[in-house]
Amino acid sequence: MHAFGDGAKPVELPRLKRFCIRTIAAAQVTQIISHLTLPPGLCISVVGVEQNGTSFDGILFPFFKDNTLIRPLQDITAVEIDVFADDMDLTTVANGVGTSGAFHTDYSEEDSEDYFDASIQSLAMLNLKELWITGRRPWEDEPRPGITPWRVFNELKLLEKLVIQHSTSLSDIIDSLFPNYDPSSESRDPSAETETPPVPSPHLHCLWITGSPESLTTASTHLVACVSERHYRIGPSLREIRLRSHIDIEDDQAAHWSGSTSYQECIPDLRQYVADVEDVSVLPVGIELPEATQTPYFRGSRMKWPRWRSEHVSGWEEPSKPCE
Repeated sequence: MHAFGDGAKPVELPRLKRFCIRTIAAAQVTQIISHLTLPPGLCISVVGVEQNGTSFDGILFPFFKDNTLIRPLQDITAVEIDVFADDMDLTTVANGVGTSGAFHTDYSEEDSEDYFDASIQSLAMLNLKELWITGRRPWEDEPRPGITPWRVFNELKLLEKLVIQHSTSLSDIIDSLFPNYDPSSESRDPSAETETPPVPSPHLHCLWITGSPESLTTASTHLVACVSERHYRIGPSLREIRLRSHIDIEDDQAAHWSGSTSYQECIPDLRQYVADVEDVSVLPVGIELPEATQTPYFRGSRMKWPRWRSEHVSGWEEPSKPCE
C-alpha cells in the first residue's frame, strides 16, 4: 500500500454509511482513516487486522492515531464484548455505539487471553455508560497471577449499566466493584488502608447477570457483600439488579449441577439495598445496534460486510432498551 503524502487534504465522504476494512496491519488502518473525513453516524467494521505491538493492544488497537482515538470512536458510550471458542481458536468480538457512529472489530487466535485482558483494560480510553461482557474463557479455570483486567472499573467513572453473561470470571468481576477491592490481596479490611479507596464506577445503577445456577449461587455471597458495601459508601445508587439462570450449551458441568443452595436465596438480602431486584427468564440481546449492522453483505461467495453480533448463545430476545 502506498503511503499518504504529508499535508494531503482529507478525502470527504459525507454519504458513507458503512465502511469495512479487512486483513491489513493496524498501522494502515489508522493511516487510512486519518486521511478521510468520515460522517457522523458511520458504521465501521475492522476485521482480521494484525496486532501492532503498541501499548494499546486489544479491541481498540486499530483505532489509535498518535495515542489519540480516531474520530469514529470519539463519542462511543456503549460497548459489548463477546468471547467464544471456535474450533481451535478463541474469538473476541466487540461492538460499540455512540453519537459519533458505531464500530465492530474481532480477533481470533489460538492463544488470545492476553488480547482479551488488554481489550478490557483499553476500555478506560472511552467514556462508557454501558458495558456488556459475554462469554467463557477456557483458561479462567487456571489462576493467572498478576492478571487483573477488571481493575478497569476504577477508570470507568461514568458507567451506568453493566451486563455480565456466562462469564467464569463472574465472582472476580463482582469483587472488582467492591469499594475496598485489592486484586493483590484477599483482605478487604478498610482499617488496612491509609486512605478510603474510591468506589469503582460510582454511577453504576443497573446490573444484569446471566449465568448457570452454579455460577450464580457461587457469586451470590460476593454480590450481597459488594452491594451492601456500595450502599454504605455512596447510598442507594444501584437501583436495578436482574438475575437470569441460563445454562450455556457449552457448559456440560453446569448442566449436571445440583446444589443444595440457590442464588435466589440472596434476593431478599439484595432488596435491603436495591429497590428493584428480580429473577427473570429473559434478558435483551445486547446494546442497541444501528440497522445497518444487522445483515451481512456478500458479493458472490465472499462476505464484504460481516454480521456484527454472534449467535452462539441462545435464549435472548429483542435489542436492549435503556435502563430506567
